[in-house]
Amino acid sequence: MLELRVGFWDRVLGIAARQVERTPEILARLRERGLRVALRSAAETSETREPDCLLLDTTGELRTWYAIATIVFI
Repeated sequence: MLELRVGFWDRVLGIAARQVERTPEILARLRERGLRVALRSAAETSETREPDCLLLDTTGELRTWYAIATIVFI
């Protein structure tokens, strides 16, 4: 994933888990891969200033994220 940052340095990967209960597991896996991850629920107060990935750990916002996304994979 980090290889993509070379060509797309101004983009952020957004991931929405189908089951929000899996957030800790997904967060751990992303960090194991060396990604700087910010949680949506803490985005305003996050210490991760320029995250590689935004992990959507809230419900009811997906439609908004679809509207601002450049590319969406479902």
